[in-house]
Amino acid sequence: SDCFVNMFRCRICTEPPFSHFFNLRIFNGYFSDERSKKTPYQLSEGDSVYDTQSYGSSLLATPSNLNSFEPRSSEEINSICLKWEKCVHERGREFWRTSECLMEVLSAIARGVNNNDDPILGDPQRCIMWYGQVSAIDGCPVIRMKRPDEVVETHTYVNRALVFLYASDESFEELQLKPRVAFNMACGNRRCVHLRHISLDD
Repeated sequence: SDCFVNMFRCRICTEPPFSHFFNLRIFNGYFSDERSKKTPYQLSEGDSVYDTQSYGSSLLATPSNLNSFEPRSSEEINSICLKWEKCVHERGREFWRTSECLMEVLSAIARGVNNNDDPILGDPQRCIMWYGQVSAIDGCPVIRMKRPDEVVETHTYVNRALVFLYASDESFEELQLKPRVAFNMACGNRRCVHLRHISLDD
């Protein structure tokens, strides 16, 4: 809603950039403001939320709705990724270590959505459709990415990458307990990659 968006923008203006973002708890496509009193998350090698798989080409598919796809230019990708980078949780910065590595991941996300869509800071009232590769097994969006210090690219579900990059510690810890598949979307649209539509429910 307009009230929600205006409130969010107002907080950004009156506090350090995006400081309020990390206190927002994902819940069925909406955010509720809950201050977490838990100790900061410690990154570990076995985190289930950041799970990658080596898909063969036969296990990847291309969406059939590409006729409506209007991709961003290189300049537009760089511009939106610079905005997204400011919001990344500390766990993401620790994991990818350099701005260049982090920007590669964010660019992969930006290349898969329409040029006027924003799956991270966009209007929570509408779905953000994915036009990149999807898993041929379940039809859910995937991106190619490299783990730090690795040469071979692997694939991970887009909504798992978004949770790793942006979720509050509370939501992140809860989602770690889920099976290592794409997270459910509260909107019911498996092609949606809006961060605020990721559901904590099974």
